[in-house]
Amino acid sequence: MDRALSAKEIGRRHDGEWVFLADPVMDAAGNLLRGKVLFHGPDSDRIYQKAFALKDKPLRAAMLWIGVRPKEPVLVL
Repeated sequence: MDRALSAKEIGRRHDGEWVFLADPVMDAAGNLLRGKVLFHGPDSDRIYQKAFALKDKPLRAAMLWIGVRPKEPVLVL
């Protein structure tokens, strides 16, 4: 992705996924305003592997969960 997306657009496209962003722009409270999505998916380990393998690493980057996470873990036995 060559262009930065707004936080709203990132949320709409990648709800329920991890996203790795290049050049994230945050507000004073640390909330995402916009960024360039380089990778996205449900598996954070896979996203970290892809980010680590980048040859041209961005100067600034962030990895965020997009969506609502459960407050307590749910285990199914």
